[in-house]
Amino acid sequence: MVGTRFLWFIVTCLLHLPVSAQETEDHAVVNVQGLRNPELKSYKTMLKGKAAFERFHALAPQASLQYVLLPREHGQSMDGVTLRIAGDATSVPVDVDNEARFALPEIPALADTDAELMLNRKRSSVTWRPDVRSPGVPPGFRRLGDLRLECEVRWAVEYDDLIFVQRKAFAMLGGPCGTSLVATHFLSPRRLKAVVLHAGGKDVGVTVAKNGWSFVPPLGDKALGDDTLLELRYDGS
Repeated sequence: MVGTRFLWFIVTCLLHLPVSAQETEDHAVVNVQGLRNPELKSYKTMLKGKAAFERFHALAPQASLQYVLLPREHGQSMDGVTLRIAGDATSVPVDVDNEARFALPEIPALADTDAELMLNRKRSSVTWRPDVRSPGVPPGFRRLGDLRLECEVRWAVEYDDLIFVQRKAFAMLGGPCGTSLVATHFLSPRRLKAVVLHAGGKDVGVTVAKNGWSFVPPLGDKALGDDTLLELRYDGS
């Protein structure tokens, strides 16, 4: 008990991260509500997400990696958003589909440059998330291994923004993606009324944020296999 309380103290008091802690029967849980809604990083930094995807691909071996652009304010339209990779003397358009998803192309000539990902709208109005989807998952469901892999990709991109003490604290917690001591929120495209995990013939409720726009899958529960499905039940459906 003392050890996990001390870890919580490190994260909340020393790191100044937007987290809270919730008590369970035997330990405190660091509740990471997005750390921020980050802006797109440089092309070189976003490529670190692709490297993490390959490193942890066994979590979702049939999936490919995309990213999704999301508005910071609910209800804001992403229609017509465009994206390009801009270097000193290069501008490469990136295909963005009608759901604001894109695959990051590999351009070796730009991999070690200061090339940036440029949008056709104010950068601060848009955030992003990795989007990993294994084939065969029914609409309205998410596969736990896909979410675990999304977490690894995201933290590979965000890692450089953490100061040394922050990195050490998350290392002590076992990393944000593989421990039950960290509760990482995942955004929902629509307001949720419930998320239900289906495993071993049982249905188990999953934590949903009070505002209904995010949920906390049990990424660190080693008893749950990567093929475990979570059903997202949307408000009004």
